[in-house]
Amino acid sequence: MKLIGSTRASGLMAGKQKPGRGTGLAPVTVRSAKFLTNGTDEAFRRLINDLHAVEACLGRISAKLLVVVGLPPSQHHILRVVAELGTEEAVNVNRVAEILHMHSTQVTRELNELVRRKLVKKMPSPYDGRQTLLTVTEHGMNLLEEIAPSLQEINETMFGTFSKEDFANLCGLVKMLTDNIDKALIATDWVTTGVRRSAPSNSNQDNSGALWRTR
Repeated sequence: MKLIGSTRASGLMAGKQKPGRGTGLAPVTVRSAKFLTNGTDEAFRRLINDLHAVEACLGRISAKLLVVVGLPPSQHHILRVVAELGTEEAVNVNRVAEILHMHSTQVTRELNELVRRKLVKKMPSPYDGRQTLLTVTEHGMNLLEEIAPSLQEINETMFGTFSKEDFANLCGLVKMLTDNIDKALIATDWVTTGVRRSAPSNSNQDNSGALWRTR
C-alpha cells in the first residue's frame, strides 16, 4: 500500500538535502531540524518509546488496582470525571468525551454500564429536554472513596521526585501534546485514506476527532 503522505513528503524534500538516517538502520521519522540531534531522530524516538512505556504502565496500574472493585479503567475515568464535574450546572456526554478525548459513542456505551451498576444516574435537563445530565450516585461516590487511598499512594510514588516547577512544566507540555493529538489523527486519516477532515471547532460538537484514547 502506498501511503499518501509519503508522496507529499517526497515532494517537499525534492531539491533539498534529506535529513539524516533515523535510529540505527531505520529511516528518520520526523523532518524538523529542531527534533534531530546530529542528523538523527534518536532522541525523538526515545521520547516516543518512553511515551508508549508510560501509557502501557498506566494501563497495567489501572487494571491491577481497579480489578479489586471490578471496574474497567475506561469506566473509572468516566466515573471520576462525572464526579469532578459535579459542581457544574450541566454534566453531559459531550463534556465528558471532550475532557477524556474519547468518542461520544464510546462514552455513552460505558456510561450505560455505569448506570446499570447504579454508579451514575441519568436525568433530563431542566433547561433543555433534549439533553441528559449525569450525576454520580452515593454508591459511585463510595467506590471512589474506597480506592482513593490506593490512588494517592500510587500517584505520590509516580510523581514524588517532581518539584512543583517540574510538575507545572509537565502539565503544560502534556496539555500542548494533547491539543495536537486530534490534528495528528486528522493527518493519519489523510496519509492512510486520502480523506481530509477538520477538527471540531467547539466543544458542543460531537467529539468525533478525539479518538486517541480508547482505554
